[in-house]
Amino acid sequence: MRSVARSVLVLLLGLGLSACSLLSYLPTGSGNADEDDKTPAVDTNRPAADIYREAHQALQSESFDGAIKRFNALESRYPFGPYAQQAQIELIYAYYRQREWEQGIATAQRFLREYPSHPNADYVLYMQGRINFERSLGLLESTVRWRWLTIDGAERDTQYARGAFAAFSNLLRRYPDSPYAGDARQRMLFLKDRVARHDLAVARYYLKRGTYVAAANRAQDVLAEFSGTDAVVPALDILIESYQALGLSDMEQQMRALRAQSAG
Repeated sequence: MRSVARSVLVLLLGLGLSACSLLSYLPTGSGNADEDDKTPAVDTNRPAADIYREAHQALQSESFDGAIKRFNALESRYPFGPYAQQAQIELIYAYYRQREWEQGIATAQRFLREYPSHPNADYVLYMQGRINFERSLGLLESTVRWRWLTIDGAERDTQYARGAFAAFSNLLRRYPDSPYAGDARQRMLFLKDRVARHDLAVARYYLKRGTYVAAANRAQDVLAEFSGTDAVVPALDILIESYQALGLSDMEQQMRALRAQSAG
């Protein structure tokens, strides 16, 4: 069943797991909620296989509310065994497509606590990253191809971006050969750039307000976290201006020397 389950997951996620996958649209959620609200309570006096089959069919038909109800009912009625495990895994995807972020993250975290060595743990880690990746984007960003955005979302809070980056990083550390690793790496590059630009925007805001110590501290954080990236030179420029305004000429000169080395 493990090989079948992994095949189902890859098919459902709809990722090419190559350069082509990066052209795909992020899901915006669908399904017929009104129709699902009219669905009678799930009859759990049936074998686990039958409930799972019905839930999986609802998921395939993008009836996400219905799938969520059935997977939850299955897990409640049959909390042990492979169907319960698979129900949790597919619940994560259903919550993701339904944009029920908190439930998706909670289900993923619970699954990893209960089944840390599960054959599909890499998928669950990946979905943790995907959910937080989606949360880190604005509504407009999340409905267009994220790699070709002309929208600058750098000023948004980076909590979810950092959460996504941590999940993807954990995935690559634990499962470097996972079929989800390539896509995770590409998203990490996007997230790293997003967080760096956010921190630079904050530092520039402090600089503009004349709070030079705060600007310098944030710029130093950028240098520490994003060394070797395009964020280094802008961070050094902020430090130079901050130290100049604070009258710290020695530190200003050190930053100017570093900037000359970086620019060269």
